[in-house]
Amino acid sequence: MALLLAGGFEDPNLIALANAAKNADVELVDLRLPASESPAFCWTPGDAPQVSGSKINAAGAFIRYDVFGGMKDPRPEVSARASAWYQIVWGWLLSDQNIRLFN
Repeated sequence: MALLLAGGFEDPNLIALANAAKNADVELVDLRLPASESPAFCWTPGDAPQVSGSKINAAGAFIRYDVFGGMKDPRPEVSARASAWYQIVWGWLLSDQNIRLFN
């Protein structure tokens, strides 16, 4: 199973974790998003969710709210998008007892 990273694409801490996972040959589910992106998220409780049509399977996850997108682009929709992404992924992670959260 894989490690899931979720948050902003330009988050330096998530970049460091992604690089460390790559160096350690850890399979990575990369849900770090650019500030302008809103992928389709489909989830039925009891089943693995899908992001843009691909099922997500992970054993562990690390998630951070994207503050960096809003710092670069102060439009309200950028912060709203980051909040929505964080809340949907965090809610799913909390509901899945098989995924270890590292936050």
